[in-house]
Amino acid sequence: MANTARDFPLNREKLAESDVKGDISALQDDLAALRSDLKALFGDAKDYAAEQARRGGDRGKETAEKAKESASEARSAFEDQIREKPLTAVGVALGVGFLVGLIQRR
Repeated sequence: MANTARDFPLNREKLAESDVKGDISALQDDLAALRSDLKALFGDAKDYAAEQARRGGDRGKETAEKAKESASEARSAFEDQIREKPLTAVGVALGVGFLVGLIQRR
């Protein structure tokens, strides 16, 4: 019985050491899992940002194309008006030129 009483503190130290080693091992596993999760999260965020940038570029191209079409249509309409009423167009041009001249003199 005396041997058992003397060995008890040693067994308790070994158990405590084993618990600490187990906790450290579990902590290392958790950190590895966290690293993996963060890597996946940042990868997903990068993919999302790239997709949003691509969509924004596509929208910008569409808007530029629509503006180009609108300008072309306005130009065609303006040219048609000039062909239909050339004297009116000349009169408007003279009037605008006269006003610009008056404004520049002042």
